[in-house]
Amino acid sequence: MKLISVILPVYNVAPYLEQCVRSILDQTYTYLEILLIDDGSTDGSAAICDELKEKDTRITVFHQKNAGVSAARNAGLDHASGQYISFIDPDDFIDSKFYEVLVKNMEECNARCSSIGHMRLYEETGNSVTVSPTVKRRTLSGLDALDETFSNVDPWVGMPFNKLYLRDIIEKRCLRFRTDMRYNEDNEFCYRYLSYCDVIVRDTLPLYTYRIRKTSATSSMFSSYQNSKKSCHSADIIFNYAEQYKERPFFKRIAEYYVRVYIQHIYYMFLREEYDLSEIKLARKKVSDVINKVSGISVLFKHRIFFLGISVLPRQTYLAIKAMKGKKHK
Repeated sequence: MKLISVILPVYNVAPYLEQCVRSILDQTYTYLEILLIDDGSTDGSAAICDELKEKDTRITVFHQKNAGVSAARNAGLDHASGQYISFIDPDDFIDSKFYEVLVKNMEECNARCSSIGHMRLYEETGNSVTVSPTVKRRTLSGLDALDETFSNVDPWVGMPFNKLYLRDIIEKRCLRFRTDMRYNEDNEFCYRYLSYCDVIVRDTLPLYTYRIRKTSATSSMFSSYQNSKKSCHSADIIFNYAEQYKERPFFKRIAEYYVRVYIQHIYYMFLREEYDLSEIKLARKKVSDVINKVSGISVLFKHRIFFLGISVLPRQTYLAIKAMKGKKHK
């Protein structure tokens, strides 16, 4: 039996933390070490971590000043001793056979990464939806996995929580989560890890429950100019990484994402009634460069129309969106 290091980056998740940890403790695969990295919580989560530690010797708690989810996961990696690594979000929970299935698939397929399906639990309504399609277990290479990035059918590639990793690969390749990325740092980590895997096993059993809380990640990305710029910075990093795979579908998928982020950056600026011509020109040039560089790129029709507007009549486009926003609020 190989030890699994389960890393939880904990920050202000008091209402959910105990359920999450309990679901890990109740696993049929019991050879675990659970690393709770309290990232400077202020809502009582730190105390809950310490209380949980007293209930099971497999739990270790580390407290640190708030430095973000990437720094917390990296701290977990620094302290991990298992042959396998798992990242769990502390507001989610897992089925009792989560690790049993992941390990079984990893070993039977002699894989370097094992992935499982998940469900989305919408906190506001209480409704749950199975995200991954029900298909037979399959194996694929790491590069073929990258080509499935942003799949509408099975969005599994860039998620850190639905996978079991080999610590040997993580350490040999010096893999850590980037602390200079506010968004999609988990995608970037997964891309790099998967690229080093000759065999990956993908199982779509929905054994992980991902909680969708009331705050929308998309609206948060563009809720302020600062956040919007950080989303563009993250898109730059991922696009630059993907350029080494220009001949693969992966690069085209990342290029489409890149264009979408920059167009949304300007759109949400207009919604917030911000008009910065220099910023518009910069974003417009970046979008144009990618569209011209990547043949066959798919851009949503509404994004094409908006991009045409900011390219030809940026001020008028801004005023039109401002006017439409005003009508909606009447």
